[in-house]
Amino acid sequence: MAHYVKCYYCNETFDRDKKPCIEIINDKTKNKPRWAHEACAKVNGYIKPPEMTQNEQDYLELENYIKKLFKKDYLNAKIINQIYTYKNTYNYSYSGMLKCLKWWYEKEQHQTEDANEGIGIIPFIWDRVYNYYKEIFDVNQYNEEKIVTLNHKTKIVTIPPPSPRISSFSKKEFKLLEEEE
Repeated sequence: MAHYVKCYYCNETFDRDKKPCIEIINDKTKNKPRWAHEACAKVNGYIKPPEMTQNEQDYLELENYIKKLFKKDYLNAKIINQIYTYKNTYNYSYSGMLKCLKWWYEKEQHQTEDANEGIGIIPFIWDRVYNYYKEIFDVNQYNEEKIVTLNHKTKIVTIPPPSPRISSFSKKEFKLLEEEE
């Protein structure tokens, strides 16, 4: 399948699967993917932005989950302050906070209406959630140790088709009732 795109710099249309190209990322095109020939990008001095760290990815996942959870397009100041406090005061990880919220709202099925538009439940459930995920981890570790791969030798046996039986009994002739008399 061909993926035709227009070069961001020279406006030439090309198949991005056949020609060497890069995806252009800048403030204007963050939501739309834009493509350019590698040569055009080098000539115009395009520098690819650095990849995100794991911590940044975890924060974005937490942020997106909270937005989806409260059905908002942004995080309010209260939630931002809570995240900052939990990260710096309690040394909670972003992925840990995300797991707490998922456990509370998805597994335990609590309602967001009781949350008062915040994530203040995290310090109260942290230990329970930590133990829950630790138990899952320990069980998986235990199961991985117990999995044994067995090498079975396969023996192919050929069974000949059955031979027809020859009956030593004589065939009896059957007569209809009328014929018997």
